[in-house]
Amino acid sequence: VQVSLEPLHSVTLASFHFVFRTFLRNLDWSNELTLFQSGVEVNPTNAKLWYNLGVNQPDHLARNSYLNAVRTWEDYPEAWYNLANLYAREKDLELAENAYTTLLSMDPNHLEGHMNFANLLRQQPTRVPEALNHYRTVLRLDPNHTDTLINIGDMMRNQGQISEARTYLSKALQLAPKNPFALASSALCDWQLGNTPE
Repeated sequence: VQVSLEPLHSVTLASFHFVFRTFLRNLDWSNELTLFQSGVEVNPTNAKLWYNLGVNQPDHLARNSYLNAVRTWEDYPEAWYNLANLYAREKDLELAENAYTTLLSMDPNHLEGHMNFANLLRQQPTRVPEALNHYRTVLRLDPNHTDTLINIGDMMRNQGQISEARTYLSKALQLAPKNPFALASSALCDWQLGNTPE
């Protein structure tokens, strides 16, 4: 009886082929960055893949990924949020403002969006009232948002409104008694009260 080795040869080649493809696929899945890079190569119209790729990239690369995410899905709040934060870190205030405005138009209750937009606006002295409105929106959404209480208190102190500043800072210190920013701003209020007529 003569046995043909040809089918065995074909099975061996097919096995090696699948082992090699599995090895390559494992490289794609070795970390989140390569996983999402592979994903956008296969499905470039998936906004969530672009967003997740951006989350795993340094800013100079993430910008393009977030832009692709919002081009693919215009109403993607988290992609707009991350894009706005990226622009703010890059000190591109106009693009950051546009991205925060877009975000908040689609999700008016995005707490961190209001918080970070207020932080951006606060850097421009003529826009402090707008910043204050966004901080107040944060407090409407979460009355115990410590960072916002501190920021409003600090803004009020800088404007010489010491009594109002102390109100916000006292609440922040009730929530976080050891917060160094609240303690420092509160100490400055005490110092200003002793040296500034109200």
